Amino acid sequence: MGLTGDPNFQNLEKWQMFEAQILHVFLYLNILLTLKTDEGDILLDSINEEVMKMLVELAKSRGVEASIDKIFSGEKINLTEGRAVPHVALRNRSNTPRNVDGKDVMPEVNKVLEKMKGFCHVMASGRDTLKSITDVVNVGIGDLIWFVKSKLTILHNFPSFSTFTTQETITNAESAKEWFLQAAKAFCIQKNNNCIPLSVFQPKVKDFGIDPENWVSGRFSLWSAIGLSIALHIGYENFEKLLAGAHWMDTHLRTAPVDQNAPMLLALLGIWYINVFQSSKTLMGIYCCDLQGDTGSNGKYITTESNRVNYHTGPIVWGEPGTNGQHAFYQLIYQGTRVILADFLIPAQSQHPIRNNLHHKVPSCRSSDESHEVTQIYGSSSLPWDKNK
Repeated sequence: MGLTGDPNFQNLEKWQMFEAQILHVFLYLNILLTLKTDEGDILLDSINEEVMKMLVELAKSRGVEASIDKIFSGEKINLTEGRAVPHVALRNRSNTPRNVDGKDVMPEVNKVLEKMKGFCHVMASGRDTLKSITDVVNVGIGDLIWFVKSKLTILHNFPSFSTFTTQETITNAESAKEWFLQAAKAFCIQKNNNCIPLSVFQPKVKDFGIDPENWVSGRFSLWSAIGLSIALHIGYENFEKLLAGAHWMDTHLRTAPVDQNAPMLLALLGIWYINVFQSSKTLMGIYCCDLQGDTGSNGKYITTESNRVNYHTGPIVWGEPGTNGQHAFYQLIYQGTRVILADFLIPAQSQHPIRNNLHHKVPSCRSSDESHEVTQIYGSSSLPWDKNK
């Protein structure tokens, strides 16, 4: 049975139709949930008791609690790749066994964390290095950040790739290698002396001598050795606090009842606002000054005559440069259910002319533009590409 056919979901729709025809923030007077943590209270949204009960019943009817248990038991709930999702093992500070394919992976997790801890301490003390390390460049998916200095310093370069297969990953790695070899001619470059590869895809990186850890990838890999640059920046002790915070939330997710479970309630609120109130956008308040013209000045709902407008004002402007957005929201644009207006902007001349301005951005931008256009016309299920376009 689909979501919209669930009687509990239909009850939500009926309530909205007859009890809340106009959405006002002040309708929801009761605080939904307060989480007590060592760092203080966290308040989550607000909603009234009647809607709260209906949302909880919806979660129970959809079997959400059983699905959460499958995450921690190591069942293969990633149906696309046919694998488990044991990112919870990487931040499991209780050291209780976490099985993947019948094997407890916690000994290997702790082994890798010990390696990270030792490396961070060596880097912080300057021991075993020819010169002081002043810069760390993390090369992975997304644009490179170039640090320009009058005096070249030895860089420790961390190519952190969850799979070592995506085009932008390989392109970034090759560009970084070319730039470093050109800029560091005065130094005696030894193989892997200043480069530490990190990945979880054994077939593509075994020549680098990386341990086979092919059981976590993608969005959650920061909890693994992929987070080495984070640990170096904030200190390994603080990295452990980061793991502990995630473990705290994992425990809360697994043990708290639905009506007191923060992640579950946030998901239910998503269904409530998106499917019942037809609100298709959620703000993550990471403000960028570049957006203030369109979303600030053009976003007001009062006219110059002090009247409320009877039309929609400025659009929601958002985005990320280059491949930063590709692994964040392009799936929503191409395969989602909403029409999303998109402008693809690209400079004719790069400010970083590595590899003769190649860096695959022009063809990548054009392909994104064309595929988005066709998706909006034909839908994501059928894309009749025009070879002559």
